[in-house]
Order: sequence, then C-alpha cells, then structure tokens
Amino acid sequence: GDISALIQSKEPLLMIMLSNLLDNAIKYAPRGSAIAVAVQRAGGSLDLVIEDEGPGIPESEREKVFARFYRIQGTSATGSGLGLSIVRNISETLRVGVHVFTPQNGIGLGIRLRFADT
Repeated sequence: GDISALIQSKEPLLMIMLSNLLDNAIKYAPRGSAIAVAVQRAGGSLDLVIEDEGPGIPESEREKVFARFYRIQGTSATGSGLGLSIVRNISETLRVGVHVFTPQNGIGLGIRLRFADT
C-alpha cells in the first residue's frame, strides 16, 4: 500500500506515538534548546526524524528504554516510564521501524521512524 494511506488510516495511533516522542524530547532537552523534526524521503520509505539536545541515551541502554517502566538511572525527569514502550507497541502494530541514534553533532538523541511502502 501507499504510505499516505497508512498515515491517514492510522492517524490516531501515529498521533499518540508522535506526542510521546515529542513529550520525551521536551522533557529531557535543556530549557531553551532546539528540537528538530524532519520528514525525509529514503528510497521507497518516508522517515520522520526527531532530534533533541538532551543527555541522549547510552548505546547499552537503547533497547531497554523501550521496556515498560524502564527508567535510565540518574535521570531527574518525572513520568511513568511508559512513553517509549507505547511507541514500540504502536510501531510494531503499524510495522513502522524505530531507530535510536546520536545526532551528527554528537549531542542529544535522535529517533527515526521509518514508514516503508508495502
């Protein structure tokens, strides 16, 4: 199917996923810093990329952060620890790829959602 059809038909779930990711970025990024949101074409896919300037997530923790109630030690942000597990559940339901990375400038956290043409 077509990516735009997927996005329109699944809009409520996508909105939950995006609001959780933006919430996280806002919560962890330093006050007054930038959060970048970009949409990029990648071959037959569409990527939605969110980058923040927060503390990032160490590579060893990147899989764990998607588990329910998991919190990175030493973080002061409040919350249930459910945000990224909800993102993972929705991404699996919609077959959207989720990739966590360090932005090119080496600061913060990037999350790429990949919507592939099926």
